Amino acid sequence: MPMSHESNVQVTCEEVARGRMPEWLISHLTAQSLGLGDESGHHSRLLVLYPTETSRRQALSEIQSGHAVDKTLHHTIASLRSSLLADLRVPRLLSTEAPFEVILHEECARAASELAFPLINPLPEMRWGRGKTAALSELHSYLCEQSATNTWNGPGIASFRRVITNLEKRLGGTHPDLATQRVIRGLENSDTPFTLLDVDGIVMLDHPPGLQISDIDMLLALSCHRPIHQLTHPGNFRLGHHGLMLVDEHPITEASQLPDWIPPHQPDHSPADLSVTRLFLQREEHSFDAAVVLASERLETSPDSKITIIDPALDSNLPRWSQRLKSIGIEVPRSKAPSESHPLGHWIGALANLPHGPDAFCLQALRSLAIQSTINLFEVSSEHSSNARICPVADPDVLTRLARDDHVLGGPGTLERWLRTLSRPVTSKYDHITKESTQWWLLCLAQSLRPLLNKEDLKALSDETILIGCETGEILQLPEPAANGDGWLNLLLRSIDLQSLMEPSDGEGTTPAAVAQAVIRDHRALRSYQSSLGLSTPETGPDWVEEFDYLLSRCGVEPGTASSTERVSLLTPAEALGCTADCIIMANLSSASWDLSVPRMAFLGEEERHSEGLLRPDGPIRDARHYLESILASANEVILLDPSPDDTSPPAAPLREWATANDAKNEAAQFTFAADSPLEPRGERRLEGAMMNRMIAAPRAPLNPDSVTIPLDASLQRDRERRQPKHTDEDGYLPNAARSHLLSAEISDFSRTTPAGVENPRSNQRWPVIGGFTEGGKRTPSIDYRPLTPVETGTRISDARHGHLPGAGQTVEVWSPSRLHDWLRCPRMGWLSNSLRADQDERQSEDLDPRTHGELLHLVHHDIICNALGME
Repeated sequence: MPMSHESNVQVTCEEVARGRMPEWLISHLTAQSLGLGDESGHHSRLLVLYPTETSRRQALSEIQSGHAVDKTLHHTIASLRSSLLADLRVPRLLSTEAPFEVILHEECARAASELAFPLINPLPEMRWGRGKTAALSELHSYLCEQSATNTWNGPGIASFRRVITNLEKRLGGTHPDLATQRVIRGLENSDTPFTLLDVDGIVMLDHPPGLQISDIDMLLALSCHRPIHQLTHPGNFRLGHHGLMLVDEHPITEASQLPDWIPPHQPDHSPADLSVTRLFLQREEHSFDAAVVLASERLETSPDSKITIIDPALDSNLPRWSQRLKSIGIEVPRSKAPSESHPLGHWIGALANLPHGPDAFCLQALRSLAIQSTINLFEVSSEHSSNARICPVADPDVLTRLARDDHVLGGPGTLERWLRTLSRPVTSKYDHITKESTQWWLLCLAQSLRPLLNKEDLKALSDETILIGCETGEILQLPEPAANGDGWLNLLLRSIDLQSLMEPSDGEGTTPAAVAQAVIRDHRALRSYQSSLGLSTPETGPDWVEEFDYLLSRCGVEPGTASSTERVSLLTPAEALGCTADCIIMANLSSASWDLSVPRMAFLGEEERHSEGLLRPDGPIRDARHYLESILASANEVILLDPSPDDTSPPAAPLREWATANDAKNEAAQFTFAADSPLEPRGERRLEGAMMNRMIAAPRAPLNPDSVTIPLDASLQRDRERRQPKHTDEDGYLPNAARSHLLSAEISDFSRTTPAGVENPRSNQRWPVIGGFTEGGKRTPSIDYRPLTPVETGTRISDARHGHLPGAGQTVEVWSPSRLHDWLRCPRMGWLSNSLRADQDERQSEDLDPRTHGELLHLVHHDIICNALGME
């Protein structure tokens, strides 16, 4: 019969010691998996609730050694909720990933146009941004977790909930925010679910005090069908040490008070002996290397031991952990990565966004697309009608020169300026092939992007005069464009050579095939949603690009399968609750890494937060205290890497409280790295070099034996500088033989006054004229005698390193007249680009490029001088 009265709640509580699961429970679960009773003959069938999925998997691996285990009796709250949803015939859960977010935003925008959100969007024609939808979605999820949607009087939630329920009906599913509420309603108004029919009771292991209120309500409703026996920890409830309590009742202290379905045992919460070591670090950044060193030492001592590294900032530090642990042969499972983090996803997004935004068809975007080789921008099957050397391939130098000469910037209308600039006849004879090839390339690119172009670009592309080649005057053939944006995406994905892109992939991390599959999956899911809801889909133009860009930015890609190992695991404090190991190392324990601040949410101010009891200020720190107390008792050895000596990284509050109570005098040892045990191969090479510097034989020969003389270069150079000739001949200047021994030139010597009795350097008979000290101690001026060509030292290794001995040379078989182009156009520009190599690409920070600005000033000055001198 249905049971819904609060008096039917069946919850008992028992305090157990922190750390490992009680022995009486492990024995019973092992016997239960074998279909036998425990040692006392107890045959009750128990369902166990674990705090995390990691602790559940760990417990199953320990119980099922050698025999099968019924996994339906081992749940977390999330997995139990999923089973109950199926038992209660609740419609399937809707995916809330990128495709659903797009649909939800469209529905919210339509509702906003009907004034469904009068406080947030007071005008029907006012634009509804995606940020508003995301803010309302986040707030609604939190209010549902806290079972506070009915009492919430803030803006938007009632209308947002109507939008969600409307989507549920039209899609035939259940939104995850409302799943727990549907389970509670089903438990109150239906018979015992199928999952609990053959269960005598539920044993709930220790959970954090900040458990969601909706989950607590679900467990209380569940206890009306089957009793729940909680295993909590002793300690201060207000501070969070005790953990979650479903009901405010005193824990059981006698065996006679235990429920009949619980295996008989004597309640005992005597704490086990803790082995906690606190180590000081000079800087928090040393946590990574220190943890890897400690883990490596324990694995060498006991290869079968299990090490757990706990990092509160694991999400942001995962790449660094992966790099460090790989040095000792440990592979770290990778997390889900955004598709745009892979080159394939990046270039798909860059190509789609090329015609739009303030940088539409800008030089940097075109150059990047011309250089990349990940995707094929378009397909051209025909050759040039008159010149086979002309093909649709862009020359980045041509694009750069035209953009600077014609002042072509990115933005609306830029495509037309590019096409007009490229279609003009060629003025120089050396680049006629490359310019028309670049023109053809840009035309093909714009034609392939026709479904994505705006009206102005479509009008510019429709002009037939721009289709004429700038050199040959022939009509350039363009590819056939797709009919709409979806067709363009399908053509692009079909043209990608995944086989060649997959060749350098080692199967780990994000692969090109996984990115392509993720993009296709999410795009098809979005179109399926829109078709089911009868929504209009954008076909072309900026609307299609905006939708696809958001879809691509939110598209996640599952990483490749890495060789997982159980020897070393990386967890956050929340994930480590209920887990055990031989050694636990807690790293990055500063207040910056372990963020215990209360998150902020839109539309939830301080007044609402305090009046409704939401986002309690002590919530995160209560959970953190509970995590730390449980972790300290979950291993034979626990090591705390404390960054207290670093004033810039004060320890987190839970660590500081524990240290005050257990190590008030700060007598912990300072962790130091052993100089003879490097972590990486590079460190091993550095160690071997240090050994050779100390005249100790290294185990391996150096990569470059001559490099041992590199530290002597500075001393050799200083010695040569001291030996430079300084005293002059009778004429007051250095002899010609002294030039090969000079290593530097003093700029001040070029403007020095000639001493009395010494002939002016311009009147000297030899060249170059180099000043020095005369017999009277006066210094004579010099005429710029650079470049310097110091004589060889006679040491083969040093001379070879400094270019004195013959080595690799460059042979130019064909001299191209284009080498003189810059010199003929402007000697100053030729000197800058060819002699000084000052032609590096740079982003334009102003409307006028600095080099164009300099050339303009140079020409103006040239005309002024010519006019003043009467020259034409």
